[in-house]
Amino acid sequence: MPDENALLALASVNAQKTEDLSPRDIFTTPTMSLLIAVPNSGSEPFYLLSAPILTDELKVWEVLKMDGFIKDDVKEILKYQKENNIVFEADEGAVLDNTGKVTEDADGDELDLAATIQIKGIKWYSGKDFGHTHKWIPTCMYDVVETAVDRLRAQSEPVRKFVKMLEDSSGIPRHELCPCVPETNP
Repeated sequence: MPDENALLALASVNAQKTEDLSPRDIFTTPTMSLLIAVPNSGSEPFYLLSAPILTDELKVWEVLKMDGFIKDDVKEILKYQKENNIVFEADEGAVLDNTGKVTEDADGDELDLAATIQIKGIKWYSGKDFGHTHKWIPTCMYDVVETAVDRLRAQSEPVRKFVKMLEDSSGIPRHELCPCVPETNP
């Protein structure tokens, strides 16, 4: 993990407007942000899909059964959803009180196990040939990860267009750097 000064420098650069950043900064800071938010091997960001953010809607009880989620995490997700007006159909169900026991009434600081929450993750492709897998993003990093993905997607757009042109072309593709000469000329 980087030391505190490195993290603060990364946050400072990441908070700047995209147009004020160099191409190197546009690549480096989002990549580091992704690796801090959703730890993985250093090579995995090179395999990111164009749309790597996975959104899933699950019941609270399903999320609590997953590795890496505790009651406080679920409360933060519910708080995030309330602050961002993310509303799902109300469900009737059991609730979990502060001690973790299932109860029937829903007053105080209890958690509705049947409520629907939305969780977000990154779909990583393993560089060690294990295929795609996803890791969940902490709610405090949702906006940072979305900004990072948007910046990486925008920076890679010309390359993705060129690759698409290569895939769709049966001959020599005409791109912006290609001289205007007949295909038979060397």
